Amino acid sequence: MECEEAQRLEGLLTELYRSQGGRTRGWTLSGLEPMMKPRCASGANLHELQKAKAAFDWMLEDKVSVAFLDFLCVAQQIRVAVWSPDKKNVTLYPAADRASHEKIPLFHVEEGGFLKNEEMDGSALVRFVEANGWTLTPPQSVLKSLAHLSVPELESVSAKVGLIDFVGNKAERVVALGIFKVKQRLLEK
Repeated sequence: MECEEAQRLEGLLTELYRSQGGRTRGWTLSGLEPMMKPRCASGANLHELQKAKAAFDWMLEDKVSVAFLDFLCVAQQIRVAVWSPDKKNVTLYPAADRASHEKIPLFHVEEGGFLKNEEMDGSALVRFVEANGWTLTPPQSVLKSLAHLSVPELESVSAKVGLIDFVGNKAERVVALGIFKVKQRLLEK
């Protein structure tokens, strides 16, 4: 069953790369394909089957793992909140998704890949992080994309999305805008 789903997702790879702005998301086909192919493995190729059994690295410390999780969230039309208790941080994947009239499922996972027994929807997650001193952030690819903008461009984007009191140096503005956009996505109905 997992192999069949991986094969289905592999078939969507090129289409989603084009339609979802894969390059700006930090996706590379040469990075996603090696993550996908072992999971599609069946038959007698023992080397590929062994790679397929390797667990996903939920520490998300490299670009390939981050891009792969982002791709899977887009392909499955889900959201994943990765909780980092040591940093009091929650990172929301995918980097972006389209507003939908249908409710997008939100799954909560601890660093290390352990499913959290949480049933929070987006607005409850926003309330939790604000009430408990946690930070809700987008994936690093979003912050990297925003960092390429000039300060006037950042101010223009912040005005368009309704972010008021947009002050600080460029790095602080990038982070503030990234966090604001994540919260905005979670609060959309």
